[in-house]
Amino acid sequence: MTQMTLNDVVQSLAHVLTTGIPEVPVHTEKQPGDTEGPYLLVQLAKSEQSRELHRRYKRTHSLEVQFVPDGADSRLSTYDMAERLYELLADFGMGDGLMPGSALAAQWQEDGVLHLQLTFTQIVWSQASEEIKMGTLRQEGELKDGV
Repeated sequence: MTQMTLNDVVQSLAHVLTTGIPEVPVHTEKQPGDTEGPYLLVQLAKSEQSRELHRRYKRTHSLEVQFVPDGADSRLSTYDMAERLYELLADFGMGDGLMPGSALAAQWQEDGVLHLQLTFTQIVWSQASEEIKMGTLRQEGELKDGV
């Protein structure tokens, strides 16, 4: 089983966006200053882990994709980008050990930025301990009356 870190998940989503929408630059960190649109920003919004059974854990990842449009026709281009993102991210994670499609929601805010939330789950196994739980048995006690 391969190990996948949170950074791998963010970079994987950024790669999917870069190949699926090549005309729009994709960033994984906020850019210094006031960067001109259009661009996409991918960030981890929230990640939780809960124990399922013994060494098995369930992780829930929430990623946020922000689309910052350019000044002209920003609302129209935002709606078009939302449709493209829905189509592109419908099967994100298939084959990577992620269970996709838990939730995909878009929200347009008054500042003109589209916020798309992508939530999915992942099953994680912790490594078994190297220590042997049970060694050899040793008999203790004494015989009573030779029996």
